[in-house]
Amino acid sequence: MPSATLPNPEDKAAIKRAVPASNNKILTATVVRLFLAYPDPKVWSFTGMTGAIVFCQDRSRGQSFFFRLIDLAEGKGILWEQELYEDFYYHQDTPFFHTFAIESCLAGFSFADENEAAVFYRKVLNKTQNKKRKDPTGDASPTSSGNGGPSSWFGSSSRSSKKGKRGPIDKSLISQPTNFQHLSHIGWDPEKGFDTKNIDPSWKGLFDQLSTYGISTEDIKDAETAKFVVNYVQAKGGISNDAAVPDTTEAPGSLSSQTPYETPWRW
Repeated sequence: MPSATLPNPEDKAAIKRAVPASNNKILTATVVRLFLAYPDPKVWSFTGMTGAIVFCQDRSRGQSFFFRLIDLAEGKGILWEQELYEDFYYHQDTPFFHTFAIESCLAGFSFADENEAAVFYRKVLNKTQNKKRKDPTGDASPTSSGNGGPSSWFGSSSRSSKKGKRGPIDKSLISQPTNFQHLSHIGWDPEKGFDTKNIDPSWKGLFDQLSTYGISTEDIKDAETAKFVVNYVQAKGGISNDAAVPDTTEAPGSLSSQTPYETPWRW
């Protein structure tokens, strides 16, 4: 089926130049705006970057999967990229807004077309779930890179063809969702989610708050949803930092978000 957001041959040519078929397998592509929960982790900020987000597998970089944002307006090539690290979790907040953790914060894609957003979501889930089954161990450090002004938001990381050559991650930055076994004392199981009958009292307040974001106690029994909750709490430095009720003021035109962040405006 022809793309609703990339109907022009010129746009497709720009993508192929930036992500050449000689080294890459393009799985899907569509148009998005890139948002970051930065510098305020409770507020989505538009990076100013809009373009074609390409989900691809790079043969020259150990068959790794990447998100690559391609400039369609001025032909600048790759504006930003993110490698899908081990235990990468991709969350569908709404039909048009998807989120995931990068090295220093959460990132989000605001899709121009909901149907293409749904296809993108299915493709990512299919590959990340298959990767977990085939390769249960590996480097889990999230790394991002970008060209121009917003690149400073991603620390000192930059593009490199040497897989695994990454600097240490500052513990004050977001913790990647790698091993949650140490959370078993709160009823967390990486395969089964949360046991809502045996929750540590210190976590009860957080779970009560989740209902304001449309996440029920039944939802957190799901392993994938529970991983997102755990990742968020780790990113905030632990349960003690989540005691306060977050700001629930919605952005104009937004839908109720399933994450602790308000969904940005629609296209």
